[in-house]
Amino acid sequence: MTDVCADADKFFDFGDDDNDDDIVIDESEHIHPMDIYMSVFHCSDDLARQCIFTKLSTCQFAVPLLVPDPCTGEIEIPVWPLQQIKKTLKLKRESDTGSSETHMNSFIGSVQVPTVSFIRLGTYSNSKSQIMNNIISRKRHPTFFSRHCSGSTSNRLLLEGVAEISWYCPGGREDDILEDCIAFINLHGDGNKYARHLKFIQDISSVIVLLLPENLDPETKKTAESLLKSSVPVIPLLSGVEKKSVKKGDSRIAAKNRNEAELSEEIINRVKQCLSEQTKNLSLDDLICRATDHGFIASRNSSSNMGRANAEKLMDIVMGKNHQNNEEILILKGKFLPLQGEQWRNWCTKDKQFYRLESKAQMSIEQQRTKISEEKQCFRKEQQKTASSPNPFMEHLLKCMVEGEDSEKLISEKIECATFGFQHIIREIGQLYESFHTSDKAEFIHGINTDRLPEIGAQLMLSGFPFEVMDGDVSHVPLEWVTAVLNKLTEELGDKRVLVLSVLGLQSSGKSTLLNTMFGLQFAVSSGRCTRGVFMQLIPVEEHLRCQLSFDFILVMDTEGLRSIEAASDLVFNRDNELATFIVGISDITLINIMGENLYEIQNILQICFQAFLRMKSVNIKPSCIFVHQNVSETTAKHNNQEGRRQFIEKLDEISKLAAEEENQEVDGFNDIIQFDPDSQMFYFKNLFEGDPPMAPPNPSDSQNVQELKTKLLSVAKWQTSCKLLTLSEFTQRFTDLWTALLHENFIFNFRNSLDVSIYNRLEHHFGQWSWTPRKYALETQNNLCYRINNKDIKSVDTTVIDGSFGTVFQQVKHDVEKYFKEQKHSDILSQWRGSTDQRLENLKRELIEETRSKGRAVLSNINFKQELERKKTQYEADLSQRSEALAFKLKDRKISDELQRDEFNNLWNEWKNEVSKEKPKEEDVNIQAMIDNTLLAHFQKYRETVITHRQIIKFDVAKYVKASSWRKILKQAVGKDVKQAVESERSAIISNVGGFFTNTFKGILPKNKEDVLEAEGNEIIRKTEEDIHEFINVKNINKFGVTQNIIYELLHEIQRILKACEKTSTFEFTEICKVEISVHVCNGMVHRLTKLNKEFQTVSDPLTYFDSQKEDYFQIFKHYCEGATTLTLFVSFLTTRLKSSIREAVFDKLSIHIVEDMKSNHPAFVGTRSNLEKHILTFLAEKEDFDMYMEYIHTPKQFFAKFISDCVQNYFSDEGEILKIFISNWSEVTDKLLKCFASVERTHSEASVWLDEICSELNSLIPISREDFRNIEKKDIEDWDVFHDLLAQSLKEMLEEGKKDIKKLCGSGPLLFKFKDRPDDILIKQMSGCWEQCPFCKAVCTNTIPNHDSDHSTEWHRCQAVVGVCYRSEDNQDQFCTDFCTSSVNSDKTFQAPRSGKWIPFTKYREAGIPYSKWEIKHEFYQRIYWRWFICTFKSNLEEKYQAKFDGIRRIPQYWEIFTKRDVLRETCGLRCIHHCDTHKQD
Repeated sequence: MTDVCADADKFFDFGDDDNDDDIVIDESEHIHPMDIYMSVFHCSDDLARQCIFTKLSTCQFAVPLLVPDPCTGEIEIPVWPLQQIKKTLKLKRESDTGSSETHMNSFIGSVQVPTVSFIRLGTYSNSKSQIMNNIISRKRHPTFFSRHCSGSTSNRLLLEGVAEISWYCPGGREDDILEDCIAFINLHGDGNKYARHLKFIQDISSVIVLLLPENLDPETKKTAESLLKSSVPVIPLLSGVEKKSVKKGDSRIAAKNRNEAELSEEIINRVKQCLSEQTKNLSLDDLICRATDHGFIASRNSSSNMGRANAEKLMDIVMGKNHQNNEEILILKGKFLPLQGEQWRNWCTKDKQFYRLESKAQMSIEQQRTKISEEKQCFRKEQQKTASSPNPFMEHLLKCMVEGEDSEKLISEKIECATFGFQHIIREIGQLYESFHTSDKAEFIHGINTDRLPEIGAQLMLSGFPFEVMDGDVSHVPLEWVTAVLNKLTEELGDKRVLVLSVLGLQSSGKSTLLNTMFGLQFAVSSGRCTRGVFMQLIPVEEHLRCQLSFDFILVMDTEGLRSIEAASDLVFNRDNELATFIVGISDITLINIMGENLYEIQNILQICFQAFLRMKSVNIKPSCIFVHQNVSETTAKHNNQEGRRQFIEKLDEISKLAAEEENQEVDGFNDIIQFDPDSQMFYFKNLFEGDPPMAPPNPSDSQNVQELKTKLLSVAKWQTSCKLLTLSEFTQRFTDLWTALLHENFIFNFRNSLDVSIYNRLEHHFGQWSWTPRKYALETQNNLCYRINNKDIKSVDTTVIDGSFGTVFQQVKHDVEKYFKEQKHSDILSQWRGSTDQRLENLKRELIEETRSKGRAVLSNINFKQELERKKTQYEADLSQRSEALAFKLKDRKISDELQRDEFNNLWNEWKNEVSKEKPKEEDVNIQAMIDNTLLAHFQKYRETVITHRQIIKFDVAKYVKASSWRKILKQAVGKDVKQAVESERSAIISNVGGFFTNTFKGILPKNKEDVLEAEGNEIIRKTEEDIHEFINVKNINKFGVTQNIIYELLHEIQRILKACEKTSTFEFTEICKVEISVHVCNGMVHRLTKLNKEFQTVSDPLTYFDSQKEDYFQIFKHYCEGATTLTLFVSFLTTRLKSSIREAVFDKLSIHIVEDMKSNHPAFVGTRSNLEKHILTFLAEKEDFDMYMEYIHTPKQFFAKFISDCVQNYFSDEGEILKIFISNWSEVTDKLLKCFASVERTHSEASVWLDEICSELNSLIPISREDFRNIEKKDIEDWDVFHDLLAQSLKEMLEEGKKDIKKLCGSGPLLFKFKDRPDDILIKQMSGCWEQCPFCKAVCTNTIPNHDSDHSTEWHRCQAVVGVCYRSEDNQDQFCTDFCTSSVNSDKTFQAPRSGKWIPFTKYREAGIPYSKWEIKHEFYQRIYWRWFICTFKSNLEEKYQAKFDGIRRIPQYWEIFTKRDVLRETCGLRCIHHCDTHKQD
């Protein structure tokens, strides 16, 4: 530096260029960037050029308009790439009437705009491109590449002669540079050299800006003069002239020594002035047409030309010749794409209804499903009929797509510009396939085999087209179509491994833009709702990268924006939650795209996804999420938001645990289901644009951010080692499974987040309690009303009284509701359901009041109808008498046959019955199955799928039905004790339960048979619930009042009460789904019985049924008339006929009591207490030696006792002679009492009515008889009482003989036991019943005869615990039976583990284990029963097979047990103890 400064002359002397050869800068070694760009352009096909042009235009860079061929010199205009450029602008116009705005977002090709062209002649000192950049973007962004850009050189080869075009698009703001959209053309190079270019530019330009050098050579002057003389305004820009040299009003602009901003402003103003005087506006399509007129080449290859021809033909079909068809777009779409209209929408609605059934009056679930299936089939047939109709558009299109796939792109764009999108056409093809794919034979539609249609979809995906997966118009997946395309894709590519990547976010958050930027895709982008439904696009991975990345393809899923303002507000939660769950579920990675930093809405949606995955147990997935925050300007956002991310994940974890608890599952946090690391899987992106659109270019930082995210995604195999990417076939299966699961799930998608779900579930629980109070009151009111109507206490249904009584009940309910909504913790969230809750209560009130009114009116109507029939009896009998007398007179000369009498009577009877039937109130058929289904659907809204699909429980599902907290407790008990200590002290962990017992010495694992034990317990609980509900129905008198919906609710309430009681004594707690499925199972199991009882009610309440039963009696009257019987004979005949049924009923009642008394006195099993009965049952079992009968006795004692008693009574009836003898004796006894009663009644009156009053009063205590039965004969007079008495006595004797014949017939027609109204076995069962509690150790039944007694339970027949499956777990992991008797254990130092608390309790203090142990008195007995020792020895192998345990090791059967025989056992049960070896062998 010092040397240089010392020689000043040398410092300022740079030397002559001609003489100084020491330093030469060789620019030939440096290639101009635009030459590189143009070389890429020349080497690219139309698709690549299109991609380049689209991205350049998006980045606000100019694109080539005229391109000279470097080899031939021909000038090419790239038509295909230019047609894909899309621009957005906003025009704002001011007028006297106000301002108006015009918006546009479309392809620029068809928009007519003015064109401003910049041309340089000669050598110009200023940069033309730089001047244009200053004009278009005020130096903020270089639209054209200038000499001042990085890498620029003075030497360029391929750029010379290239004319570039760019558009200025205003944004409707005050600071817009120009008010209108204007095309700017920049001709690179010296215009003198490109005469053809200049002619073309002169032809198309609205204004030309001409840059002239300081020194004009002759050629430049000539060219300039030619341009200036044209009709196009020219603005000369002089580089060698200063501003002061230009006079005011001169059109020339001086550029020398000018400020850039000032110069740019002057050019802009001059351009505006020129444009205001011009009307020459041309579109890009117009430019292309004029370019061809000038001899330029419009670049199209042969396939493009073919595609264009096909596209034009399709356009002619759609729009008519010369596109003169002015039909609206919607009409055109419906005309040419008819399958995706109402028929498809209706089919989708029905398909979802098929899986998400609602309660329907008088329709069961299966009836609904059948009806919906038929409706779906009808819609498909309509589609098939529509598809078979001529459709030239689809016919030509399919032919093009099948035979010439290369034309698809042109067809796509042409159609989309015209009327409807290309995706609608593909959707139509999908509907064609869906409509016909189920056919057994190949279908040819529009000349194409429908089996080939999936090939079209597969080829589209291979060509890089987005493929519609979910129809956004109906939010439904055409599953058959999509899976067929995926299967065809698998055939084409092989079963390749894919990375499934999706994006999720709110509307207009930039989801499609992100995917397009990252992978160069073509998903539709715009403001608002540009994507509808879900689209997927296939991206191949380069061969050399596949091993490194561990996948062969990327399957990218683009989705519709969430919380769309266009979607219906009542469906937005359901639609968005369903869509989000589907997308997250089928993806390996989901990008959660967020505009800004607010996570609230996405957090809610993710909670619903999480809970939905918990509920959809059929789909095993663990997706991953990456959060992308867009438009975050702060550089330190990631660092500053650390605390927010921590709170975000804590909130997700908290809600996830709450959701898991709702679904009876356990998770540690959100990450257990959806993998997410807040530190490495959360990205912050800068603003997408630098400045304000539409002229703002993309931010380079955004591209860098996208590249970082892309690198993260592609390296998924490294940072998520647990992620197993699927093959195409596996993805297809997951896709199918998930969509099917989503169709079944509907409840969870209706909520904003998991907290809302939890709060709503609690509200539903309370609503069930609130609604039960008025339902119970309604049942009581209805029964009371029926009783009073039948007893004739009331003659009409007072609706005012009913309304008032229900109003009082509902007033209290409303008070409880008000209190709940005010005092609950989350009252702000609860408030959203307040209105619907009040409305549901009002609806319930109206329903119950109307049901009560209808019930009362129906009963009253039947009563009135019966009374009316009774009133008409006299008329009918008078008619019978007249007909009989007429018939007798007519046939007096010949004998009347019985057959003729019967025929005449039947004719008369049928005529009368038809007349009565017309007057009978119409009855509606009650569909009990539908009533139960609808009640269950309404009651268990959260578990609709369970109600629909789980109609019956085959066995108790332990994993599903046992609460997670109970499992934890069981496992804790299993691992909580050292095994060595347990073996040394012989302490056993005995867990008692209803269905089986389990014992082990813990070794740190859950015993092998524990699940079997819990399953057995659960099965027993289900059986007990069924049994209790059967008994509950018995006492409800349903056959007297009929079945109503309230009865079903009462059954559900009773089931819940039974299960709650079982939970108190069980070893585990039930899950909600367990309670639901048991309720569904039990209610569906009652359908047949409730239907039968309701039929009985209808039969009993039907007056015609009563009269049909009296038909034979009326025939006898008719017969007597025909035979000329006297009035007295007719009176006696009618009287004895009525008495016969009453006498028979009284005789059967008396016989039943006689049998019970006889068996109680003489049958040894029923003499004495219940303990004696048990002794005889044990004797019976020992004699039978049947293991299955023993198991029935041990595990279902109540049923076995009942069966044993019924069998004993049935055996009693085996002696028919004795039964007949007793029956005749009873009948004679009743007949004698009747005669005495008749004789004792005073005969002071001749009127029969007085006598009937007195005789009915006397007979009421003897036989069931009603005074109403004799109204028809009360008007008769009895003139001779002696004759009457003789006739009556004779008739009763004949009745006795007929009774003997009847009983003989009954004995031969089946078991006589079932002929009794009150069966003797039922009486005995009730008599011998009592307490059915079982010992918590050995399951022996308490022998107390008083149910629910206050004293302790006890029994004389405690058993060896091996009988019920209690066993130890040995050190070699083998289950060994426990051979202890609990009566000896209670006097030992052993301990057991209480099942509920898990505490170890000494047997001596067994009551401390709580209920049921504390309620049992188990006394120590030195002597143990021989019976159960013999049983174990006899059935050793059966026990080992049933309980999967052994009598081995220290638990083997003592040898001396084997000496006991059946004889010893029978002696013991008879009260004699066998004392074999008693002195020698002590208690084991």
